Amino acid sequence: MRFYLIRLTLAFLLCLSSFAHGFDAVAAETELFFTPDKAAAQAVKSAIDSAQSTIHIQASAVTHKAIQQGLVDAAERGVETLLILDQAAHQGGEYTNADFFSDWNIKTYLYLDGTLRDYWVLIDSTIALTGTFNFSGATERDLATHLFIIKDNPELILQIFDNFSDRLSKCRHLPPKRRRALADTEQLISSENVAESPQKEQPQVVAKEKITFIGNTKSLVFHKSSCTSGKKLKAGNRIDKKNREYFIEQGYKPCGRCKP
Repeated sequence: MRFYLIRLTLAFLLCLSSFAHGFDAVAAETELFFTPDKAAAQAVKSAIDSAQSTIHIQASAVTHKAIQQGLVDAAERGVETLLILDQAAHQGGEYTNADFFSDWNIKTYLYLDGTLRDYWVLIDSTIALTGTFNFSGATERDLATHLFIIKDNPELILQIFDNFSDRLSKCRHLPPKRRRALADTEQLISSENVAESPQKEQPQVVAKEKITFIGNTKSLVFHKSSCTSGKKLKAGNRIDKKNREYFIEQGYKPCGRCKP
């Protein structure tokens, strides 16, 4: 029922926009940000902080610490927050990126119909954020991506909302496991945050950082460094990282044999 009312509102706004065409209609507003730079993540966080009623997000994972905190804060102040994640965000550990959000009263869903490579945020059904920026700290620091923020464009936002609704119909809901404080879960949901955390001296975290992983840049599958399939990769098709979450954020799938 909630989704129906939102879509009805968007359709009404679209009709008003069409009627106003030819008069003094308000032009759509667009902002553009690039990485590597902190401005893109700051823009996402600011948009989330401005939300009054709803936030809809779809992404492979959300591991940027400030964006995570913004979503938690929004849910805590009563903003209805729906999150669609790739299945990879719920793999590879006892407590995953997806578990974290579910435990903070964020309605979390796992996409079952293939690999999720769209990055969208809808704020109050009036502001859309999209681009190749994938809501991760690693991308903010190291990769060249972009982020668009689009306002006052009911036609485009209605298309995005319909796409979100379609994706949601192909998901399964992830129920909460247990509620944890944000400071206690940063190292579990994003290893990139461990380096910044004052708790990084914990033995189990140090042990995880010693493990290296091998990614196949053609098949987008990653392996443990001990996996025979990973060892056979040619240098031109191989990338080595200590951080497992790097591969999850970039859309790699875990090897079915070594289960990294």
